[in-house]
Amino acid sequence: MLPPLFRFQELSGGARVWERRWVVLRRPILVTFRAKGDEAPVDVLHLHDCELRVRRAALEFELRNLAAGAAMRAQAANEADLDAWVGALRAHREGDGD
Repeated sequence: MLPPLFRFQELSGGARVWERRWVVLRRPILVTFRAKGDEAPVDVLHLHDCELRVRRAALEFELRNLAAGAAMRAQAANEADLDAWVGALRAHREGDGD
């Protein structure tokens, strides 16, 4: 199981904050919940045609689905968590993940 992430949110009025979210990778989608065990997701991002950008120094990654106009930016708690997420995302995008 992948570790929880801090998900970047842009709020109305232009304020930007990081919120801890439970993110689950289910091929071919990334599902975001407010907390582990929640039934209803707060966001869903389809991974088809997503571009993955990694900023190691900030422990961040960003997924952009240009065709759908959707994006998700997230920050890991540490380098090991970032490596776990980036590896899993790359495997799913390449068709190797479950």
